[in-house]
Amino acid sequence: MELPEVYEAKARTLLLTRIGSCEMTPGRYKAAEWAFKETLAISEKVLGMVYLHTLIIMTDLPQALSNQGKYADAEKMHREKLSLSAEVSGKKHPETLTSMNNLASALSKQRKCADAEKMHRETLVLREKILGKEHPMTLNSVHHLAYLLHRQKR
Repeated sequence: MELPEVYEAKARTLLLTRIGSCEMTPGRYKAAEWAFKETLAISEKVLGMVYLHTLIIMTDLPQALSNQGKYADAEKMHREKLSLSAEVSGKKHPETLTSMNNLASALSKQRKCADAEKMHRETLVLREKILGKEHPMTLNSVHHLAYLLHRQKR
């Protein structure tokens, strides 16, 4: 693959990601899903699945799926992204921790509370160790865990 093709692919993925985000804002989730799928297909073809740019792109599609009630599909994508992210960047990388948090949230939306709680707690412990207790992402994990427990009246 020639370098100009890589640059063109990155530019196309950035544009399609913006289109997908714009479609999400007014609630056009099916259109957003299409844009994010196209983005992922281009990035996967040109850069490969184990490239950080591709992994970051994989964050948006599950959100569009979840907003359409396609929770099982969203969970599957979150699990795939978490696995790839841990492989590429390591379990302690912020992108991997974000993937853990997103998977926990997907589990929570499906009322898989025990699995969601376990994942939220694991994410929180890692974020506290790596980022510190006062870091915004750590506080985000505290919020998600507290919300899950509150919903269960615990």
